[in-house]
Amino acid sequence: MIRLLADEEVRRLVPLDVTLELVENAFRADAEGATESFPVVRTGIEDHDGIFGIKSGRLREPDTLGLKAGGYWRGNPQRHGISAHQSTVVLFEPATGRPEALLRANYITEARTAAAGAVAATALANRDAAVVTVFGAGRQAQAQVEALA
Repeated sequence: MIRLLADEEVRRLVPLDVTLELVENAFRADAEGATESFPVVRTGIEDHDGIFGIKSGRLREPDTLGLKAGGYWRGNPQRHGISAHQSTVVLFEPATGRPEALLRANYITEARTAAAGAVAATALANRDAAVVTVFGAGRQAQAQVEALA
């Protein structure tokens, strides 16, 4: 049986503070050689004004295998009333390759990107820094500020 999770469920199960911890742990695991990133696929979908990509990888502890597929369709807001960014995550059982979960991943993308920025800023910023500059004004900019806070 494959678990299906909507963005709202993922947001409830993995709030931003948990995402920050997970991203920091993932960065640490990567630095220790405990991850694998597989080749990225990225291609234009010209007739729909879109870009589609697949990013996948593995974390050894806890043993996790998955991919994120999706991209950016510029006309979505005007044509379809939905976000230009669309993505899905599929998680697999590493020992068998059996799919375990399918997640709507727009929130995951937003939270993970914001958390990565916050973790990097925390590690690299001067300890007495009190001001942050964010270029942009969309949802991702807001998420970056929330994660830094």
